[in-house]
Parts: sequence; structure tokens; C-alpha cells
Amino acid sequence: MAIVAALTVHPTPALHAVHRADPRLAASVARSLRPHLSVLRDASGALDVFSLSPGAWPDSVLVDGYRPGQVPRVYRAGLAWSGGELSAASLGKPLASSIASAGDYDLGCAGSFVFYATAVSGQFQTISVLRDSLSQRWLFALPSPAAKVQLTEAGGVLGVRYLISGSWGSAKIALASSGPHVVSGGLARVSTGQNHNSLFIQVVEGVRQYLGSAVVATAENVFYQFSDALQRLFYHAAGLKPQTPSMATSTGPKPRIGGAQLGDLPHDIVPSGWPKSPGEGVWTPVGPVVGGAPAMEETFLHPDPQRPWATAYLVWINPAALRLHYVAGTEEPTSLSGIHGTGLLPSGPAAASVVAAFNSGFKSDTVYNGQEFKTTFGAMVDGELYSPPVRGIATLAIYKNGRVALGAWGTRSVPQAGLLSYRQNLPLIVENGELNPLINDASAWGIVVGNSTYVWRSGIGITQRGDLVYVGGGPLSVSTLAQSLQAAGAVRAMQLDINSYWVTFNFYHWVGSGSAGYLAGEKLASAMTRPADRYLSPDTRDFFYLTRP
Repeated sequence: MAIVAALTVHPTPALHAVHRADPRLAASVARSLRPHLSVLRDASGALDVFSLSPGAWPDSVLVDGYRPGQVPRVYRAGLAWSGGELSAASLGKPLASSIASAGDYDLGCAGSFVFYATAVSGQFQTISVLRDSLSQRWLFALPSPAAKVQLTEAGGVLGVRYLISGSWGSAKIALASSGPHVVSGGLARVSTGQNHNSLFIQVVEGVRQYLGSAVVATAENVFYQFSDALQRLFYHAAGLKPQTPSMATSTGPKPRIGGAQLGDLPHDIVPSGWPKSPGEGVWTPVGPVVGGAPAMEETFLHPDPQRPWATAYLVWINPAALRLHYVAGTEEPTSLSGIHGTGLLPSGPAAASVVAAFNSGFKSDTVYNGQEFKTTFGAMVDGELYSPPVRGIATLAIYKNGRVALGAWGTRSVPQAGLLSYRQNLPLIVENGELNPLINDASAWGIVVGNSTYVWRSGIGITQRGDLVYVGGGPLSVSTLAQSLQAAGAVRAMQLDINSYWVTFNFYHWVGSGSAGYLAGEKLASAMTRPADRYLSPDTRDFFYLTRP
């Protein structure tokens, strides 16, 4: 590895590249940063300080170090010189990771490239390779989370060794001038997925990123409150009545319901306090029949006497007959190690078993408890950790044996042994069969759109027997969403995503046979904004889907 010459010698400018700093410079940087950072040493005992600019007096270096109580990270530090001597070193933000449980390890350089491994809560997941300008970054994902990673460089090739389930694997990345690429091993290049959101939504998300979620949330609250007041005025002035909504038709054979299966079906819901519309609260089979009984049923409710036009669409799901899966989108949830998902339903033969899919929770940059955070809520997808769990937050969990749980993280309702995937989103809105007492207290939640604001919302609950109930519709407050889940028998429930653009529940069935077949979708309710083929092309948001055995 090239070494920067003595401090009084200027390397040729054409050799602009990353170099391990001269030992005296590295020691000076370490002393200057000591009040804020401990600089690490590599296996040879040299301090991990790398020069990013040519010349004996670089104005920028990379430092591999850690702060007390935190895991190691890669920092960029600026240097100031006086009379040929280092006079000050100012520490910048971490190069990649940003929270206590995510760290960057084994920093190294070769030619004009910098590389390191990233771990979340002790699980190594990605290898990053950057140009010396740090303007270009290539990301490579390990086959699955690894307990250890070792990086070595020789002859322009980065060697990667990783320990997964007690066995060592290896891969090689060529550090070519055109960019690094995998030449052997099980690494996968992580690329940015396409954004299939509408132009309007892309503009809104861009404004949100520029101004911050809190500013956009204020504007959304004003808009929704005005729309609600206008709709109430029009509805009552016109003397309208609730209508039976257009919902999905059965996408499978009619069920054969006998006495043995009848007890496994949900009880019809009897609304109280306002006139019942035809079919309201009556469960209707939809989707496939498994073991002679329907695996899913649907119905609807008008849960708000003050807003009879508000409609909640419900789906009852038998997790003993169907298997639940979780998929990361191309952008959400934000990963602390840089990995992301496909945002797609399975393809090929596996697609034939898909029967339904529905939306997940809030974006990672959510306003919660009055502050704006990145990765506020935990997420894990098929064993890959995107962000660590938060104690006390509502969690939908999937286990390796296929079991599903829903409850607050850290309680007995969500065991941590055998976890495969989980997604968190805000506190529970129903617990022990009762509504959260703070459900209408916006100051206690401080979420993007206030709890009492009427907008399209979605949520999921679990019954005492372990069945799942999905609810999506609008305009709903958090309270009327929770009441709908409670009426369907949920003993614990959580809110998922909100706004009509994000609330989606689609049924799917396989058309044709063999490789010539394809998945066809049908919306739970025609009032849902997104098309029935959502999730058949890459989606920016994460979601859940259901498969038959």
C-alpha cells in the first residue's frame, strides 16, 4: 500500500489517490481529535488515517475511530496547517452510518478507492467501495447477515471473507478504473430501484425531503381538516345516506362450510349507533379455499356516525391457512447498512401461490414524539436487519416456523426467538381489546398527520385466536380505525400507512398454467387509489403479501 512521503515532500499531483497517511501525520491527527474521537489501529499497528488529497499537507482525511459507548465508524476530518505543521483537525459526520447500533469496520484503501464493511447490531450486511472524492459509492450485499467480515486488498482486487452460520465464505471485487465489480463469490451489487410513484407524489416527497416532514405535515393537516368540513357541509345539506360500497368479488371457488369449519369463521359485526347499510358487517368469502374453508373473508363498516360516508374495508385472514411474508421496497424502509428490497411480489413458479398483498407502515423519516428521525421504527426482512427494534412500539412479526405475532416490542406477545421478519409502526392503537387511552392525544404521539385528522388510513390487528384483520379506508381518524379493528375482534392492533395513495389491499390469482401463466390483481375496494397490479412492478414502499401452502 502506498505511503505518503515525509511531510515536506509533495507527491506528483497526477498521483491523486487515497493513501495511508504518514505515521507522523496520523499521530498528529489522532492527537488533535482525541477530545472527540479515538482513532483505531489496524492489524499492523498503524493508525487508520487516510489522506484524501495530494500533497504533504492534505486538507481532508478519513479516520477509522469511535466515540465512547459507540461502535466504530468512518469519519471525514478537515485539517488546518500553520507553518508546515498541523494546527487543527475538525471532525465531520460519519461517512455512512448514523446511529449507535450501526458501525463501519475494516477501513482500507487501494489506489483511488476506499472500502469498508457495515454492520447493524453486530450483523455484517454490506461492503461499501468509494472513489477518493467520495462522490461515487458502490454497495455490495453479503448473501445473508454475517458474524464476521475480513477485507484484504492485493493487485487491485478486494478480497472479502465472511462468516455465516459458522462457515466461512469468500468473494472478490475487482477495483477497476470503470468501477468495482464482483468477479467471484456470492456478493450482490445493490442498485437503486426505479421510482414508479406518480409525478405528484414524487413532487410531494421531494418537498418533504427539502422542507422536512413537520412542515409538510402541517400543510396536510390544514388541507384534510378543510376537506372534512366541506364534505360534512355538503353531505348533510344534500341529505345523503351511506351506500353499499363496491368491493372485490370472490376470486376462488365457493367455500364448503360445514359445522367443523363454521367456528373458524369470524362473527358478523353488528354496528351500533347508526343505521346499518345492506351487507355491512357481514363477512363474505374471498380468495382461495384451504382445507375446505375460506382462508379470507371481507366486509365493510361505516364506523363514524358523524361521517356516514366514511367507509372502512376489512379483510379477515386465517394465518393457519396462509403464510405471511414481508418485502422491503426499493427505498423504504431506510437501511442503516445500505441494503434495500425489490419492492416486488415473487416471480416465476413461486408467484402462483400469491393470493393477496397489502401496504406496510410509515416512511422512515417520520415525525414521532415531536421530533423528526431517520429509521425511528425497526424493520427486519428475512433475517436482514434494516433498523433495530424500538422497545414498546407496535410490531408485526413473522417467525421462521410461519407463526405470526402482533404486539408491543419487549412484551410476551412478541417473542424474539425464531424471528424471521418484523415491522414496527407507532404505539399500539388497541391493546388487551381496549383502545389506547392516548389515542386522541396528538401531543403524545406527534405523528405526521394528527390522530384526529380524517384521512385514508390502514391498520392490522390480531384476534384472541390468532387470526389477522386488515382495515383500510377513509376518511378515518386513528380512533375510528381502531374501533373498526376492535369491532372485528382484534385484541391488539397497530396503524399502518395513511393517505389514499399508500393504502392498498389487492387480491391476486393465477391465470393460465405453467410458465405461460401470470398474476392478475383485484382491488379490495374500487375506492382504493392504486391499481390492482401494484407490487407487480417495483414499489418504493415495503409491503406484506400472503401465499397459500
